[in-house]
Amino acid sequence: MNYRVVLTASAAALAIGLCGHASAQNVPAETQAQPEILVTGSRIKAPNLTSTSPLLSLSDKDVAVRGTTNIENLLNTLPQVSASNSSAQSTFGTPGIATVNLRNLGPARTQVMIDGRRLMPGDPVAPYADLNFIPAALISSVEVLTGGASTAYGSDAVAGVVNFKMKRNLKGFLVDYQFSADQHDNNNAAAQQKLRDFGVKVPGNKFDGFTHNATIAFGANTADGRGNITAYVGYRHTDPVGDADRDFAACNYGTTTVSQPFDTHACSGSSTSAYGRFRTGGTGSGLAANPNGTASFVPYTGSLAYNSAETVYLQRADERYTAGAFAHYAFSPAFEAYADVMFMDDTNRAQLAPGGIVSSSTYTINCDNPLLTAAQAGQLCGANAGRAGSSWSGTIGKRVVVPGRERYYSIRHTDYRLLGGAKGQLGGGWSYDAYVQYGIVDYHNTATNDISVSRVQDALQVRNVNGTASCISGNAGCAPLNIFQLGQISTAAADYIFASGSQNGTVTQTVLSGTINGDLGRMGLQSPLAQHPISLAIGGEYRRDSVSLQVSPNFLSGDLAGFGIVSPTSGSTHVAEAFVETLIPLASDRPLLHDLSLDLAYRYSHYNFAGGASTYKATLSYAPSRDVMFRGGYNRAVRAPNVQELFAATSRSTVSVTDSCAGNAPTASLAQCANTGVTAAQYGRIADCTSNFCSALVGGNLALKPETADTFTAGMVLTPRSIPGLSLSLDYYDIKVNNLIGTVPAALAFSQCLTNGSPFYCSFIKRDATGSLATTGGYIVNTNVNTGFLHTAGLDVAAAYRLDLDRLGARHLGALALSMNGTWNRKQQVSPLPGQPSYDCAGLYGPTCGVPTPTWRHNARLSWETPWQATLSLSWRYIGSSTVDINAGNPAFSGVTAGAKDLADARIAAYSYFDLAASVPVMRRFTLRMGVTNLFDKDSPLLDSNNLGVASQYGNANTFPGLYDVLGRTLFAGLTAKF
Repeated sequence: MNYRVVLTASAAALAIGLCGHASAQNVPAETQAQPEILVTGSRIKAPNLTSTSPLLSLSDKDVAVRGTTNIENLLNTLPQVSASNSSAQSTFGTPGIATVNLRNLGPARTQVMIDGRRLMPGDPVAPYADLNFIPAALISSVEVLTGGASTAYGSDAVAGVVNFKMKRNLKGFLVDYQFSADQHDNNNAAAQQKLRDFGVKVPGNKFDGFTHNATIAFGANTADGRGNITAYVGYRHTDPVGDADRDFAACNYGTTTVSQPFDTHACSGSSTSAYGRFRTGGTGSGLAANPNGTASFVPYTGSLAYNSAETVYLQRADERYTAGAFAHYAFSPAFEAYADVMFMDDTNRAQLAPGGIVSSSTYTINCDNPLLTAAQAGQLCGANAGRAGSSWSGTIGKRVVVPGRERYYSIRHTDYRLLGGAKGQLGGGWSYDAYVQYGIVDYHNTATNDISVSRVQDALQVRNVNGTASCISGNAGCAPLNIFQLGQISTAAADYIFASGSQNGTVTQTVLSGTINGDLGRMGLQSPLAQHPISLAIGGEYRRDSVSLQVSPNFLSGDLAGFGIVSPTSGSTHVAEAFVETLIPLASDRPLLHDLSLDLAYRYSHYNFAGGASTYKATLSYAPSRDVMFRGGYNRAVRAPNVQELFAATSRSTVSVTDSCAGNAPTASLAQCANTGVTAAQYGRIADCTSNFCSALVGGNLALKPETADTFTAGMVLTPRSIPGLSLSLDYYDIKVNNLIGTVPAALAFSQCLTNGSPFYCSFIKRDATGSLATTGGYIVNTNVNTGFLHTAGLDVAAAYRLDLDRLGARHLGALALSMNGTWNRKQQVSPLPGQPSYDCAGLYGPTCGVPTPTWRHNARLSWETPWQATLSLSWRYIGSSTVDINAGNPAFSGVTAGAKDLADARIAAYSYFDLAASVPVMRRFTLRMGVTNLFDKDSPLLDSNNLGVASQYGNANTFPGLYDVLGRTLFAGLTAKF
C-alpha cells in the first residue's frame, strides 16, 4: 500500500485556512491506476508522493466562506503569515499592491505561484507578486508551503511558497456576486475623550466600506472531449473609509508624559500647521498666524498642530477589472498543448492630509514684503524690518488647506500574463512539460495637489509695484502668497503653488522552463523493499526580469514637498538554471515500515550580477504504520537581489524615526546626542522631523550578493484508525537567512548610535549644519546592503476532527467538524551585521521590530455540515499578546526614548475575533453564502503612531491593519449560480 497524508474532510471545511495538510490520508492499492500527483514544493510526479515539508491547503470553500475578495485578507489570518502590504491599506507610500509575508521574513522571500508557475512581480517600485491578480472566484485551492523551496522553484522561495490552483475545466456558466459592508459602533469612550480634548469631532456609528465583486466564468469541453477552455471576467469596487469615520483613528496618537515618562496617549498633530510655523534658522518654538484671523503672529504651541487624520483614508477607494482564459487540448498522449491569458487593471486612490509647506526646506522672505504687517516684519527680521535687500531665513510648516484641493495619489497597475506550453508522455514511464511565460505590469502613479517647493519660494518674494503686491521674480503665473494671516491665500496663489507629479514604469518577466519526469523502474532502480521505483525529475529554466521607472521633473528634483526626491530606475537581470530531483522509496508495506521515502534535489543557478549559487534539499518521510508518519529534512535556499534592490537610483526619501535630540527640550542628553553629531550650540535648537519622518538616503546596490537560507523541519502526522475522522500534525521549523539583503533599520541605527556611540551605526547618521535630520542635507543612510541574518524558529500545530452525528444517536443530522491551526513563534532573531549584537522580536512589536510577532496565534473552527448540504460555522481567530520592543531591555531598542520606558504602549493584550458564516444551497443551481467577521465589533489595539512611531511598519490609524480588524464587523452576502 502507498502512503499519503491528507487531513480529513473537516479540514477542507475549514475557513480561514485552518490547515489542510496535504500529507496524511490512507490510499488504497489501486493508486497505481490513478493520475500522478504533483505536490507544491516538488517537481516529482508520482502516485505515492507525499509532502515532506509543512503544507497548508485551503479549498475554494475556505475562500468563499471567509467572505473576502481580497486574497491577502484571507492569507493574513493564517498564523504562519504576518501582515504585509494590502491593496486597501492607506498608509502613505504603500505601493497599492497586495503581498504575502510568510514567517515575517518579508514579501521578497515568499514566492507566489499559479498552478506551480511563478507569478511575475507586480510593481516596479515594490517588485513582489501582486495577489490582486488572482481571481478569487476561480480559485480551486491554495497550498501554502512554509519552508524553503528554492531547489524546486528557484530564487525567492526562502520562507516558502503560496501556490494558487485554478479551476481549469469548467463546464457551463458560473456567475458569482458578493456584497460586503463594514459596520462599526463608535463607542470607544477613551478614544472619544482624546478627540474632544484635541477639538476633533467625534464620529457616530458607521455603516460603510461597501464592496461589490462580480465574476462571470464559462467553460466548455471540445466535441471530442480532449480539451477544454475556461474563460472569466470580473469586476470589484471598494468604497473608501476615512480615518475620521472611526473614533480610534480620527486623530494620530502621540505618547506624552503625565506622571511618568511616556505614560499617556493623546491626540497629536503635525507641526505643518494650518496656522503656519515660522522658525528662524529652523530652531525654536517659532511663530504662527493668529488663530483669531488678525494679521499678527503668536508663539507657536502644540495646541495649534494640525490633525492630519482628518481627511486621510483608512481604506482606499479601489476599482479592479480582471479577465482571462485557460485552454488545453490533447492532440495525442504525446502532445497536449495548453495556454493561459490573464489580465488585470486595478486602480486605487489614497487620500492624504492637505498639501503643505514642510520644514525639510529652508525658505527666505524679504523683509520689505508688503504682505507682512510692521509688527510681523519686526518679529521675523528685527532691526531689518522693512529694509529692502534684507531677508528672513528659516523653516516654514504651513498646511495649505484650500477647498477642492484635496491631496491624493492614484496608483494604477495594468497586468498581463501570457503562457503557452506543451506536455505529454514520452513512453517508458517518462513525461515532459515545457512552457514559455511572459508577464508585464504597466504602472502609473499620479500625485495630485501637492506643493511645489520652488514655487512657494518664488511666491514668498513679494514687493509693491505701483501699490500692488507682486512677485519679485515676475515669473509667469506667480501670485503673492500670503501665509501670514488665516484665509488670505488667493486662488491665483493656490493655482501657482499646487503641483502634481507622476511616476510611470513597467516591470516584466520572461520564463522558459522545461521538466522531464519519469521512473527508473525499467532500469532496475528500485528498492527490493519498496512497492514503487525511484522517480526522477530533471529540467532547466531561464528567467529574465527587467524594470523601468520614469518620473516627472518635480519628483526628480524633489520639488514636491510631500515626497522628496524620487529617481528613475532602469535595469534587468537574468538567470539560467538546471535542476534535478529524485524520490527514492526505500521500503513499504513491511512490519514497522509502512512507508520509508527519501527525497533529494539539487539546483544550480547562474545570475548575471550575483554569479553562481547552489541550492539543495534532503527530506525523509517514515511511516511505521498507516496511523502515523514522521517527516523532516533540510533545505538550502537562495534569494538573489531583485531588480529594485539592484537598480534603484540613490535618492531622498523618509523613514520613521524619532529624533530624541530635536526640539527645545530633547529627551536625550547632550552626551548621547553628541554621539549622533549634535554640537553643544545645536542642542535644544534642532528642528523636529515632520511627524517623526526623518530624511533618508535610499537606493540600490549593484554589488549585492545572494542571500542564503538554511531550513530544518521535523514533524509528525497522526491519523489513528481507532479514532475515525481525527488528524493531528506537529511540525517544527528553523529558518536562518544569512547575508541578508536589506537596510539597517533606521530606528536601530539611530538608537545604537545614540546610546552606545557605535562608529558603525553612527556612520549612518548625517546631520546638517543646524543638526537636523529632516532636510536634504541632514538624513539617515538607508541604502541597500548585505547585512546580517534573520533567524526564525517555532512549531506549527494542526488538528481536525469530523464526527458523524449518527454515531451519537442523532440520526440524519449530518456531522460536526472541528479544526485548528496554530503557530508557536519561538524565535524571530535579527542581526544587523555579522558580529553585531542581535535582537529577538518574538513576542515584540514596535519601531524596530515592526508588526507584532506574538509567540502564539491560532485559528479554530466548528462547522455543522447538515444533511441538507448547508454548512454553518463559527470561527475563532486568536492573536497572542505582544510587548513593545522599547521596553525589552535590549539596547538595540531603547534609543527611541533615550532609555526611558514606553508605558503607554507597553503591551498589546491577546485578541480574539469570532466569525459566523453559512452556506446554503438554493434551488439546486444556486448557493447562497452569508456571514459576519469580527462578530463583536472589537476595536483594534491603539498605539502611538506620531511621537515614538510605535505603529510604523505596515501601520495606519494608530494600529496594524492586516493583523487586526480595523473597520469593525464586516457583513457579507454572496450568491453563486451554476448553469
